[in-house]
Amino acid sequence: MKALMHDRYGDADLLEIRDVSEPSRDAAEGEVVLRTEAVSINMADWHMMTGIPRIMRLVVGLRRPPRPIPGTDVAGVVVAVGAGVTDLAIGDEVFGQTDGGALAEYVAVPAERIIERPVLAGSGDTPVGADEAACLGVAAVTALQGLRDKARVRSGEHVLIIGASGGVGSFAVQVAKHLGATVTAVCSTHNVEQARALGADHVVDRLRDDVVALARESNTRYDVIFDNPGDRRLGALRSIMQPNGRYLMVGGPKGGWIQPMPRLLAGMLRWRFVGQKFITFTAAETRADLLALRELYEAGVLRSVISDRYTLDDGAAAIRQQGDGHARGKIVVTMGDPNASG
Repeated sequence: MKALMHDRYGDADLLEIRDVSEPSRDAAEGEVVLRTEAVSINMADWHMMTGIPRIMRLVVGLRRPPRPIPGTDVAGVVVAVGAGVTDLAIGDEVFGQTDGGALAEYVAVPAERIIERPVLAGSGDTPVGADEAACLGVAAVTALQGLRDKARVRSGEHVLIIGASGGVGSFAVQVAKHLGATVTAVCSTHNVEQARALGADHVVDRLRDDVVALARESNTRYDVIFDNPGDRRLGALRSIMQPNGRYLMVGGPKGGWIQPMPRLLAGMLRWRFVGQKFITFTAAETRADLLALRELYEAGVLRSVISDRYTLDDGAAAIRQQGDGHARGKIVVTMGDPNASG
């Protein structure tokens, strides 16, 4: 089978398509083998490719990435089922997450991390396309866990989402609205209409206006700030939060040896003795959350926003674009025609 691979940390030029052995069709106990149809790209794929920030190499591997094949968010068709798997069968169209290795024509995945794709009302028994389903992974889980579980957004609260047009941000707008919040989205000019279409009550064009200045002028105070880029001064953001507000750091500055550690330490130290909360976390995918996301998708609460599609042969370009930080929604790699939606 074809797979996108790399043997050491570096830029996307190190990624190459290779022929490797397929996973055994005699699937291991508790696992299924998928014929991959689509993979959505995340910043984690860029971090694993580059090994940046370098401090992460102490955990995942000093000289090379832990898995030579990148990719975690996957959608495909079950082609083999291991012993003990009772809720999936050969031919099922599924989505979920792996620990890496998704950017290949076939991948073995623990069955507990895979569920059947959403089926939209009025579509009969036809699941959504693989490209849309593949997006319901890291980005969607991050938005759901961050706003529902960590920030504990309540109906009627005011939520500011900085970086509202990217993969995580586009889902965050939708999740916050589902939780009953009044949402202010911050994005660049060409993404303003997208943010509105996703349900944002107010949209700030970051290229024209400064959200902190606008909030101060209007005496607006936010209950929750969901900060995806993580590159604004913490003191300025604190000044536009409620006294008991929650700041959720989702992303952080790129580059260097220890980024975003300085920001994490500053937040933990400076906010330790105030009523406002500094929250940072890494999403941990659970089967319950995959089921919750599927239910929200089927109810029309969520939709995947896809900016670009690539074939596996161009998978390196997909990860490079993700690292540039200007994706509008999600970037998806498909195993066939990149313009096909199913």
